Amino acid sequence: MLLHVFSDTGQYLGRINSFISVSWTEEYIGKGKLAMYCYDTDETAKLLRHGYLLYRADRGTAMEIVRIDRDDQTRQIYVGGYTTLNLLSRRVVTEAYDANVGESSIYGLLSANLRGLPVVNAAAKGYTEALGETVTYEKARLYESIQEICQGTGLGVRMLYDPDNNKNTLEVYKGVDHTVDSASPYIASAEFGNLLSLKTSEDNDYYRNTLVVTGTLIGGQTVWVRVYADGVCNKEAEQRETLWESGLTQREAVTEEIKENNWSKPSSGGSGGSGGYWASEYGGHRDPDDPATPSKANARIANTTSTEDQYKKYSGGYKIVEPEETGAEFADRLAKAGVDKLKEYAKVQNFDAQISPSDFGTLYSLGDIITCKSSRYGMQFDARVSSFTEREESGKTTLSVVLGSPDQNAIKGGILLYG
Repeated sequence: MLLHVFSDTGQYLGRINSFISVSWTEEYIGKGKLAMYCYDTDETAKLLRHGYLLYRADRGTAMEIVRIDRDDQTRQIYVGGYTTLNLLSRRVVTEAYDANVGESSIYGLLSANLRGLPVVNAAAKGYTEALGETVTYEKARLYESIQEICQGTGLGVRMLYDPDNNKNTLEVYKGVDHTVDSASPYIASAEFGNLLSLKTSEDNDYYRNTLVVTGTLIGGQTVWVRVYADGVCNKEAEQRETLWESGLTQREAVTEEIKENNWSKPSSGGSGGSGGYWASEYGGHRDPDDPATPSKANARIANTTSTEDQYKKYSGGYKIVEPEETGAEFADRLAKAGVDKLKEYAKVQNFDAQISPSDFGTLYSLGDIITCKSSRYGMQFDARVSSFTEREESGKTTLSVVLGSPDQNAIKGGILLYG
């Protein structure tokens, strides 16, 4: 692993020629991590300073040094850091920003909150993955906000470093689909020799397959519907029920005031001096006792007995824009909400898998989705390559990849049992 050193101003200082050990981790959604031990020589002491960058030309990424520990007894230096994506941790979202479409929202959030931060956006690729609903970010950390958008859209981010121009470029990208049914599948399997280990578990403690969903009618009465997981609708003995108070309410009719027939009182004394005329918005006059629509001519119909009630009766009204939600429609909406809620009570299935890194960078890469398969356990699942770690120690280099969540090395759900 060849590490070039640049100062915090972009000046090239040299390279780290030797170290005791180094661990370099990059993540699909995250700032990765650097951990390096080297001997405390005059040369390394000069090259390793807070804020300096360790750059890998083969990756196009750089780690910013954020921690240095020195030990006079062992004459060793420990260096810790993150990819330059960590620069985003120095900014907060100060003004409200509405995010939905992932790529444009990430670039927009960054542009709106740079305030001198030495970062530029990469050219947009036109990704359309979205959060599904608009989310407003305000008074939040910029780095965590961008992470949240990535998690909601399936997009990844990385910070590329250009040493010639001392420029950091934020790039939004999307992992490639290499699942079994894709155009270029990659299958990790013990039978193929590239699935090194597989651990699985199932937890049915909170499993429920039947949900009673409650809602409220316009009149205040409580109603309920029952939704089922597949295959248990007609098998009462197998139903595991739970109750969910959804908080949903039947929608009332939406009305809109009719403007075209609105009439207003004339000036004091009325057009004829009697106070009994009502002037229309388009210039005519109208007898409040006559419901007929007048012509646009300046017709004048005298009536000296008009009343306020008559004025209200013939001065417009309301029309229904959206009808009241029927009982059947409301029940259907409750059921659809219940189907989504019932997913939270599914059987918890966990896996922990290690796959061979020998194909990393050629047949699959960081952020790609691959298929893992075990004929022995009758199991198949798809998982994203969420991070990789390259370690070098005593002249030996090892590469490991993590599937699923970078925090727990596991993904829940998505397992197909076919045995």
